[in-house]
Amino acid sequence: KKKKNPRGKEFVNFFSDFRDGLPNHFEDVALDHGIDHSVLMEHKDLYSVMVAVLSNGNEAKPNIRLADYVYAAWCSGDKAKLQLALHQVGNRGAYTGMTGIPTIKRTEAHRKGLEAVIELYTTGEGTLLEKLQAPNPVNRKVFTKGLLVENQGYASYLLGDKIGPFARNMLGDETVMAQDSHFVAEMLRARGIASPYNTKALKNAFDNAKKVKS
Repeated sequence: KKKKNPRGKEFVNFFSDFRDGLPNHFEDVALDHGIDHSVLMEHKDLYSVMVAVLSNGNEAKPNIRLADYVYAAWCSGDKAKLQLALHQVGNRGAYTGMTGIPTIKRTEAHRKGLEAVIELYTTGEGTLLEKLQAPNPVNRKVFTKGLLVENQGYASYLLGDKIGPFARNMLGDETVMAQDSHFVAEMLRARGIASPYNTKALKNAFDNAKKVKS
């Protein structure tokens, strides 16, 4: 009897697929926003990290739409247009098409994250990935959702322990793991790998949170 292939044998790498699809995606962005395709491709690393920043709590479609908008504004070289785009990102009214309305705190975090990434990209030497891989100036350990980890480079310092590693993943760095428990658990299941999360500690954390809330 022929054995079935184990789940995960034909595993799809989301991050490489995303990067490979950028040339085609930027053809649409070029038409929609009037930016030369070559300019969009030249700074694609900045775009990828913008997508990571805006992914925090966002659904995929508005995330990509907002990233396209802000990135095109930056590529235009028009500072006023970029400032308007960033202002709109920090305003809940810019998040049309989402299920529910995001909190002001979240939209402000998106705006500040985008500003920090743009500043990092446009200053200093080296690629954006090299800058995000630099040592974290704050040497500490973090206990998040039942998993004890080291801060994962300057990306964690700049964008936090969830979005920072995710941004590095988007740029092709697979040596770090984004601390999104749902995503990580699904990817590990797909590969047939046991989850490293301490499920008992995770449950206790949720139970304690409920007690505090009540």
